[in-house]
Formats: sequence, C-alpha cells, structure tokens
Amino acid sequence: MLIANFYGSLAPESRATIYSVLRTMRAAFPQVYVIATISPASEALQNFILVGHNASNPERRADLGRAAALEWRASDALLDSYPVLTDDFAPLEYYAANAIRRYDATSGRAH
Repeated sequence: MLIANFYGSLAPESRATIYSVLRTMRAAFPQVYVIATISPASEALQNFILVGHNASNPERRADLGRAAALEWRASDALLDSYPVLTDDFAPLEYYAANAIRRYDATSGRAH
C-alpha cells in the first residue's frame, strides 16, 4: 500500500501533477483511490490523497471505498496524454510551480 498526499489543482493548466501521479500509481497498483479534499469538480487548490494497494480482500477494498467520500475516478483514456513518472522523468516541481503560480497566496483566487 502507498498513500500519497499532493497539493494541486485540476485547472487545465495545472492538472498535470495529479494526472501524472495517478497514472503512475495505476501502473504500479491494481487498485488506486483518489480523494479530492474539496471536490473532484473544483479547480481550486486542494489536497489530493492517493491510495494505491494490491489487497485481494474485497472487504478491505470496500472499507477504503467508503472512506473516500469524495472519491474521484479518471478514465484511462483521459490519463493517456499524461506521462508516467520515473526516476528518469520526474517534473513534479515544475508541475507544482505552475499550479501554485496560478493562485494568489493570500486570497486563494486564480490570477
């Protein structure tokens, strides 16, 4: 199991971070859950909690699904245009800077 927390946005110019991390985790784990802490429809900066696991016990998967009240699912077709992150390709700092640059630090409003 791997649990990761990312701060970002699903706004078109900054969603690459979340989508690339999700695609990477799906390449490593058969089950991946994403919890958007504000809303999976929001373009605001928010935390995304990603949980990847390979538990074969259906009860454990159901418990995790219930815990993800704001669970969000992205289709594989949507993620195909985003890269899988590796040791040789990990542009997360660049992606994160784009997301943060979009927002004013004091008001949280988009520029």
